[in-house]
Amino acid sequence: IERLKIPEVRNAPSIKKFREFGMISLENGGGISFKAGSPLEIAGSLLGVEVMLKWMMKESCSLHKLLRISTDYLKSIAKYYIKEFGAEKCSAFIPLPLESNTLISEKMFKEYSLTYLQEIIYNLIRLGIKRFHIHLCGDHSNNLKYWLSDIKIPERTIFSLGKEMDIFKVSKILGEKHIIAGNISTSLLCIASPKEIYEETREVVIKMKNRPGGFILMPECGLSPHTPPINLHAMIKAGKDFGYL
Repeated sequence: IERLKIPEVRNAPSIKKFREFGMISLENGGGISFKAGSPLEIAGSLLGVEVMLKWMMKESCSLHKLLRISTDYLKSIAKYYIKEFGAEKCSAFIPLPLESNTLISEKMFKEYSLTYLQEIIYNLIRLGIKRFHIHLCGDHSNNLKYWLSDIKIPERTIFSLGKEMDIFKVSKILGEKHIIAGNISTSLLCIASPKEIYEETREVVIKMKNRPGGFILMPECGLSPHTPPINLHAMIKAGKDFGYL
């Protein structure tokens, strides 16, 4: 850990690919979305999630050193994209899979994630980013209150949710100042029948479409490449059939 150095962002193969994709997006009237978090996910990739969880109990100081490096790395990515494209064209995507209470407790979230998230989001706002998408992957029920009290996230932030949480209840907790998105099961989209997908989508849309703060219909997480196109068609069709006021 002491010898780790932040790599030169512009030379990273994945960043080059995302930049190429960003240029295509801009040429077609879209914007730039870059991955702005989380430090825990970076640390988990470097250590392996099992080792990282053990370090939370036995190597706290070493883990914090790694989280410091991970935070600085994420901030350097943000600085690169903003310099390349301008803050007004960029939005920040913050997926939080390892902050889920399925893996860590609320106490661990406060110790190993909250402060670093605060720093990252404050830095993004200072650099001019106005659009945020927070992806709460898994069950974040015990962490939700910190998004209202400790983390100063801008209004109209999109919160997309994993299937482990009740989308209607989370909507009530986060309030009308933010947009809620989700949360059609990606597993079902991969293996269920179009009729089952249509019915699940119908239930979510009817429950959420009149939400004052706004609602976006989407899968709960990244789609498997094995997802049958007809199931995506069923989801979209249900959204059109039941989504209008």
